Amino acid sequence: MATGSGKSIVMIKLIEVLYQLSLKNYIDRNDILILAPTKKILDQVKEHITEFNKHSNFTLELNSLKDYEKMKNEKKSFYY
Repeated sequence: MATGSGKSIVMIKLIEVLYQLSLKNYIDRNDILILAPTKKILDQVKEHITEFNKHSNFTLELNSLKDYEKMKNEKKSFYY
């Protein structure tokens, strides 16, 4: 897809749909890992998620992969 075509927004909405399906037990609840080839693209995804969170009842929380084990041990969820 071309630059500026909305790939990040589609990804964010798909995450929301997956979460809603997991609430209804249609699918298992799993953590979601977002990988990006450059820091610039990852920063753009973060900006889109921040903007999405401002206008949605559903909130995505971003966490560093470095913190994953610690968060799992603390029983925190990546969904809220």
